[in-house]
Formats: sequence, structure tokens, C-alpha cells
Amino acid sequence: MAHMRADDRRRLFIDAAAKVVAEEGVARATTRRITEVAGAPTASLHYVFEGKDALLRAVLEQGPIDGRLAGARFVPPGIGLSAGVEALMRGYLAWIVDDIGWQQAQFELMLWATRTPSARHLPGQVYRSYLDHTVELLSAAAGEQRHAVDLSTLASQMLAALDGLTLQAIAGQRSDLPTMVDRAIENLCCWLASSERESIG
Repeated sequence: MAHMRADDRRRLFIDAAAKVVAEEGVARATTRRITEVAGAPTASLHYVFEGKDALLRAVLEQGPIDGRLAGARFVPPGIGLSAGVEALMRGYLAWIVDDIGWQQAQFELMLWATRTPSARHLPGQVYRSYLDHTVELLSAAAGEQRHAVDLSTLASQMLAALDGLTLQAIAGQRSDLPTMVDRAIENLCCWLASSERESIG
């Protein structure tokens, strides 16, 4: 295997592990199988991870890191809260569908983590990371605009909708996704408008 920086080697194994989990399941995600997919010697994995469980935890932890980087591309600061909601929903859905195998691995590893003592804290941690950076992006989109809604509640509703759309995509129901995301955006923006009216009235 050619020389690689530790960070690059780490990401190589994270992506290979996600591919194995998505296509073959957690039970088949052995270090031997993961390194085979990565095109690397089995021993090289232990330079960056203590073992398989540490690698699987890293895959799960990488989800919100990638999500934060992707989200920052979708929403220009100051575009307004409703426009920010629409941009984030469409942008995140495109990011999800673009690599649905990665998303399937994330769902599978969420369930794995709930049954694994060393990883049981991760589902809540990962969700909180997604929630926090979605709130940050919504706040940046709103800019100086005053708003009557709690951004954490709004972000939670957005994530719930996106999780449902992700499961539809995993199930192969992609033809319905444009209509479903349109409806989700409409519902969220109607709620925003209603909250604003109530705060004024």
C-alpha cells in the first residue's frame, strides 16, 4: 500500500467500512473484509483504529461531520429563514440521495450502537450534532431577521422529515421524493408563517 497520511488512511477505512455495512450488513463487516474493500493490508487498519468497533464508531461519528460541511454549501447567510429552510431541505436531500449507501450504513450503525455498550452513547450524540449544526445554519440564514419560532424545534422537525425521506430513498421509492420534499417544505413554511402571525397578533 502506498504511503498515506494518517487522516487519509483513516478516511479510506471509514468509507470502506460504510460500504461493507451498507451492502453486506454489520455482521459481515470484519476487519479482513473492510481492508479487502479498502485495498489495504489488514494490519494497516490497526495503525489508525484499535479494532473493528472503534472503526464502526468512527463511521457513525463521521456522519454529522460530513453533514456540517455539506450544509454550509447550501445556505448563504442572510437569505431569510423560510428560504434557508427550503435551501437546507433540498440541499440535504440531494446530498442524501447522492450517496444513499452511506446513509444506509448510518442507519444500520445507529441500531448497532444501541446494542453495543461501548457505542451506546453515540446515537444521541450524533443526533445532537446534526441538530446543533442545523440550528446554526438556520440562524445564519435568518441573519438580522426577527423570528417567532424556536430554531431547535424547527431543526428537529426538519430532521424528522429528512429521516423519513432517507428511509424512502433506501427503500427505493425515489420517484416520490421531489413531491414529498415539496410538501415538507410547504408544511414547515406554513408553520413558520402561522407562528409569525400569532406573535404579532
